[in-house]
Amino acid sequence: MLEFVFRPSHSRLLSTMNAKSIFTALLVSIALLIPAISHAELPAKSREEIDYLLNVLGSSNCEFNRNGSWYSAAEARDHLRSKFDYLLKKNLLKSSEDFIELGAPKSSMGGKAYQGRCANSNPIDSGLWLNEALRKYRLPKSGK
Repeated sequence: MLEFVFRPSHSRLLSTMNAKSIFTALLVSIALLIPAISHAELPAKSREEIDYLLNVLGSSNCEFNRNGSWYSAAEARDHLRSKFDYLLKKNLLKSSEDFIELGAPKSSMGGKAYQGRCANSNPIDSGLWLNEALRKYRLPKSGK
């Protein structure tokens, strides 16, 4: 019969192995939790609002200036949709306001502010245009 004799030196070895195992398990747990925390999804309400903003933008009869050139509303919508998709993929959006702040105010390439103009009006920053559209969307609907 094989017998294990417990000696103080074994205690230190087991203690060291146990500490390493616990530390390793802790690191693995943290590594697994970080992506789950950082991949918080955009709330459905915000996604609905952003879809609304992009649809209103695309169906407006306005023009939008990006890097010194004027584009149709549909082209502006498509461009901002691609920025939305990028920001969403990078988990940078937590709200509709995040989209307006990060995706709509200026060119990520040239740094110039995007602008919009409708009919014969003076150009305004696209962030202001989208914030106003969002404000109107959030107004209580009459007749409910």
